[in-house]
Amino acid sequence: MNRTLVFAGLGAAAAGAGTFLPAIHVAVYGEVRYWDVARTQALILLLAAAVQILCAIRKERIGMIACAVAMWGALAWPVLRDLLFPSEEGNVLMEAARKVGTAAKEIATDVVWQFSDLSWGMLVLLAGCVFATFAALSRSGE
Repeated sequence: MNRTLVFAGLGAAAAGAGTFLPAIHVAVYGEVRYWDVARTQALILLLAAAVQILCAIRKERIGMIACAVAMWGALAWPVLRDLLFPSEEGNVLMEAARKVGTAAKEIATDVVWQFSDLSWGMLVLLAGCVFATFAALSRSGE
């Protein structure tokens, strides 16, 4: 068995497990899984992990790289969405609502960060993405 396939398998297994393991612990709410809060991104991540194994078996390097990028993109989608699709500016009512919403969002973010911790499931999920990246960049499958 080659190193690329091992990394792809480990990446898929870790990403699959990490998706359903506790990702964040919120003091007031309890454990929150990635699957519970980002189901569409989780499905994209799981599909990309499975396809990467198939690409590793077929030794399709471009496909493996695309799958690794898709996995990282699914994790980073909330940040990418804000960068790629900024809200409309110029509308006075929208601008006022955004400022009020931003202040409320900052307060809520502060509260959540003070009363929440990353759980071990998120580390497993991130490890899966790292293994998928190693698989995509590994040259032993050629």
